[in-house]
Amino acid sequence: MLDQLYELGIEYHNEIDEKIDLELAHKRSRTFPCSILVKNAKGLKDLFRLVSYSCTKYLNSAKPTIPRSLLEQYREDLLIGSGNGDNEVFEELLNSKEAKVEDIIEFYDYIEIQPKHHYANFIRNERIADNAELEEILKKLIQLAKKKEKIVVATGDCYYLDEYQHVYRQILRLTVKSNPGARDLKPMATFLTTEEMLKEFSYLDEQLREELVIDNTHKINDMIELVVPLKDKLYTPNIEGAADEVRNLSYDMAHKNIR
Repeated sequence: MLDQLYELGIEYHNEIDEKIDLELAHKRSRTFPCSILVKNAKGLKDLFRLVSYSCTKYLNSAKPTIPRSLLEQYREDLLIGSGNGDNEVFEELLNSKEAKVEDIIEFYDYIEIQPKHHYANFIRNERIADNAELEEILKKLIQLAKKKEKIVVATGDCYYLDEYQHVYRQILRLTVKSNPGARDLKPMATFLTTEEMLKEFSYLDEQLREELVIDNTHKINDMIELVVPLKDKLYTPNIEGAADEVRNLSYDMAHKNIR
């Protein structure tokens, strides 16, 4: 491995990310979810660009991925959230020292926490002892995010409106043969009302609950301009003389066929 790095002209550890081929590296790297919101029309265009890259150049075992460096390149008009319960920040909080977790938090514009049942797999896999320990970990996450002056938002990671639709999602996941985690139990991901979300975080004091569920969601909303992803009419290209050329070609063809 060292010989391969030397052939690439890499002498220091921090040069690896700069010179490595991202199209190959992403296939071996561990991926984490994140949330991406657009702040304006330019951000929407950049998001479309990222989606295109993720589904072509960085398609990893039929799973679209976005290299962090590419996300950094186009993030100016985007808001990056930490994502669902399997996110990078929560994973590092279980494994690493606080200083490293703070460094990772710095990358995100806002930090998300979900209702406790979204973290059930960590208890099921015995990485967290019980709900009491989970509550303390989530409180610690909020504390570290606030220390880094990040907005902490309570999110639902919603995939559907009603509970009966949960089984449909599981069926769809099982149809993807290349998905090694298809048989994993996924948490109920219904859309929750404000009151339901407040109840989900009852282990926090009332003021903090309202901040996470109500106040901070409005703060995120205030950062976003009105964006229309689908236009109300077609915007065909304007090519000078194109209309006259098409008209003349049509008449010429008509006269030719009539004769």
